[in-house]
Amino acid sequence: MTPQLIHACNPGVLTGRGNNTYLIGTTLIDAGIGSAEHLDAVTLALDGRALSHVIVTHGHSDHSAGVPAIRARWPDVRVSKNFPDSVVTDGWSPLREGEVIDVGGGTLRVLCTPGHAIDHVCLYDDVRGDLFAGDMVIIGTTVLVPSRSKGGDMRAYLASLGRLRDLDAARILPGHGPVIDRPRDRINAVIEHRLLREAQVLACLTQGVTDPAVMVAKIYEGLPPTLLPFAEQTVIAHLEKIDEDRQAG
Repeated sequence: MTPQLIHACNPGVLTGRGNNTYLIGTTLIDAGIGSAEHLDAVTLALDGRALSHVIVTHGHSDHSAGVPAIRARWPDVRVSKNFPDSVVTDGWSPLREGEVIDVGGGTLRVLCTPGHAIDHVCLYDDVRGDLFAGDMVIIGTTVLVPSRSKGGDMRAYLASLGRLRDLDAARILPGHGPVIDRPRDRINAVIEHRLLREAQVLACLTQGVTDPAVMVAKIYEGLPPTLLPFAEQTVIAHLEKIDEDRQAG
């Protein structure tokens, strides 16, 4: 069954023109933020059917905050996400690695892909080759990989990207921005960019620079002030990975 893109109507600095949500039959991938415009668009696309299932790729608010509003409109809807610590929130269904979900006329396979967020999952249609990648890969920029204290993990992120590349998907349907028609090329470009940033962080350390804010000023010249805190988080994530790599020998 062909997925239908429905914008979540939440433009912003980090969300671009807004999140992408995808309706497949009566299953919605990602919940948006609960805007009335988004819910009305989902209702229109359902064409009289009830929404049966919402699959949340990860718990960041732009992907999950719409759940209460969705439940208010469709009280019987099932809502699922990954709970890596096995502590499941009341009213939610846990997603598990390798689980196959029936979406009516097709199936999606759950892939746990931590890095951007500890609970991040992607969903893969093995028949069509569609990869619903949440915030793992987008076009035009790279996604934020925060520090471990904020749920990120650069080492895990790069490993997850490698796993997605090995799928050799036909296309990526991302959580933001346009569809990616050459997934392997884009994933390789993202990995290359992240390794370049790591090399820049290592160069700063060699020069005796250890303050992440100072590193940001050296590495991200001309970055708008509103994005500096996010760049600093990514630098910290790189520093954590460098430290882990050194400990691993």
